[in-house]
Amino acid sequence: MPAKKRKSSPQPATDAQASPPKLAQAVAALQERESRLTAILEAAADAIITIDKHGIIDSVNPAAERMFGYSAGELIGRNVSILMPAPYAAEHDAYLANYLKTGVKKIIGIGREVTAQRKDGTIFPVDLAVSEVDHLQIYTGILRDLTERKRLEREVVEIALLEQQRLGADLHDQCGQELTALGLLARSLAQSLEKNSPADVPIAAKIAEGLKRELQFVRNVARGLSQARIDPDDLPGALNELAARLAEMSTIRCDFRASGNVRVRDNIAATHLYHIAQEACTNALRHARARRVRVRLTSRGANVRLQVSDDGVGIADRAGEGLGLRVMRNRSQLIGADLVVERGKRGGTIVTCILPGEPRHGPR
Repeated sequence: MPAKKRKSSPQPATDAQASPPKLAQAVAALQERESRLTAILEAAADAIITIDKHGIIDSVNPAAERMFGYSAGELIGRNVSILMPAPYAAEHDAYLANYLKTGVKKIIGIGREVTAQRKDGTIFPVDLAVSEVDHLQIYTGILRDLTERKRLEREVVEIALLEQQRLGADLHDQCGQELTALGLLARSLAQSLEKNSPADVPIAAKIAEGLKRELQFVRNVARGLSQARIDPDDLPGALNELAARLAEMSTIRCDFRASGNVRVRDNIAATHLYHIAQEACTNALRHARARRVRVRLTSRGANVRLQVSDDGVGIADRAGEGLGLRVMRNRSQLIGADLVVERGKRGGTIVTCILPGEPRHGPR
């Protein structure tokens, strides 16, 4: 089906247009350009939609019809908000009016992930790039369906979590048992040397203590890996254990508090929130020279708010954006959450992650 657009009003003929040779050339050139443009729009795999300054759909290509389940006739002349779920449908006209008034761009010229809605009500993620036609106040949106990519991302995460769990179990069962047995042998050897070779007892004791420390390290690592998958209801308990473990392993004072009716939507979101908190705590321990870390989990309406704050050197004093921060940002993006890392008013670093009750991809 060819790309369709609203019909334009016929223009009155002028003297210049009355010249047959020039008119024929101009018409031929316009027809050729229109044919090329139509062919491009029809062949495009991505949905292409144009709207006017009022948000009214001017044209759609066949890919847009297939993506949203509407025919061109059902879309042209309608407000583009028909393709958006609540609350973004109600907010779109205000976004557009604000841009026309202030010139401040929130999405125009900036590609980003947003949420769209099909004719049957299905909500799905799309990558949206919006451009403005100079001086005409016409806006072109190119949309790519991200449903399959998101499904694959979730599968990759699931596989990674399962592998982490397996590795944690192997460390606990195999390495842990082996180190325990070696520690018992070392202590037995120390007791035996007390009678036969007292001078060697300190060496055997050091071996036993070293094995004990390594056993504890392996258990801590295995415990962290075993938390690869967190059920939504278990998130507060897992965060409390994380704080206790950090305090146990270091001289840092770390405490956890939860308030409100915290409801995380699924185990994927709960797992990523846990690992964001874990990474923030690790950064405070290793890089921030913090003496105290606070982990908080609260609810605000349907949203869940995770915050990890420390009294260390502060984010501004660190060089660049390290791997830990990139990992946290990636995890927050995978679950559609907002992550803010900032310096506290009294120093230190505050990591805040806000997870919406439902996946959110609207302009922000």
